[in-house]
Amino acid sequence: MEETREERLLLYRVGRRIQELRQKRGISQERFAQLIGISRVYAGYIEQGRSSPAIGKLYRMAKVLRVPLTEFFRS
Repeated sequence: MEETREERLLLYRVGRRIQELRQKRGISQERFAQLIGISRVYAGYIEQGRSSPAIGKLYRMAKVLRVPLTEFFRS
């Protein structure tokens, strides 16, 4: 099934929020990817809203960034 406009917008917003939190903590995208166990390219796709990470990856991201998982969904 193809993603809806709303789903694409959600992916974009979540990705940008992850990027914002990562940058605030001074973690490079490459280091962030290593800590989570994904490639830097995949991390970039997530931050650009081009890829939808599994819940397990989101959980790891939240742990690395020291935020609750719900923080990714704040505006």
